[in-house]
Amino acid sequence: MKSHLARYDSNISDLVPRKVQGRQLQTSGIGVICTLFFLGVLLAALLAPAVTWAVTVNTAEAGMDSIFSQGRFRRFEGEVIVDFSIDIRFNPIQTIVRTGLVDITSETELTILFGLAPANSPTVNMFFVDALDYCSSLDVNIIGCANQPGNKLVVENIGAADQAELNAHELGHNLNLPHTSPGLMTDRDVWGNTALTTEQVDIILTSPLVQGTAPGLYIDITPIRIISQLEAVPLPATLLLAASGLGFLGLYGVRNRETV
Repeated sequence: MKSHLARYDSNISDLVPRKVQGRQLQTSGIGVICTLFFLGVLLAALLAPAVTWAVTVNTAEAGMDSIFSQGRFRRFEGEVIVDFSIDIRFNPIQTIVRTGLVDITSETELTILFGLAPANSPTVNMFFVDALDYCSSLDVNIIGCANQPGNKLVVENIGAADQAELNAHELGHNLNLPHTSPGLMTDRDVWGNTALTTEQVDIILTSPLVQGTAPGLYIDITPIRIISQLEAVPLPATLLLAASGLGFLGLYGVRNRETV
């Protein structure tokens, strides 16, 4: 495992006729149905769980594309310059509900997290969590962790300005790049230097995660969001309006007649 260290403050009663002030209420079948429907919709709205996301998934795709298309990805083959730039392609976001994995604090939790990876190599699995405090060792300053080599990595959302560098750094480990300084693979800092050496580009281009042929190389990534509970399904305004109307009809359907 390789860590990138740095943190940026970052039950309904039976319905029966009953007497009320000398009048007896009698319910019609349609009235009962409409009223129960209205109550059901209202109850569903009240009991729907709140939305709880881990973090906003920030793939920083454009920034990663820039890092993996820098000058050293273009080189001569004979007298022709060939572009070996790598297009970073993100699949639709997947969501996994695991309350105990929103904050990674141990090797066991990290192992379980990576065991949930839905995609097989050569697709990369990029997990997003609330907090990452373990990668080989416990450290509250950890913000990223990855297999080296491999196809699994996990990051925190540290903000738009630095996310591309963090995501690219951890992907670099998946591509079998160790920590080196200066440049993208520098340990313990996110400081704006995303340079790669010729030797590092050579290692990247031999990785099984890189697909296609030049010029048209790409890396496929599946972003996975870890959340602590299911997202509430909001009730459309039209459904609530219809329920309200049916509720009114239900109440109107309760007919009064004089008690004998």
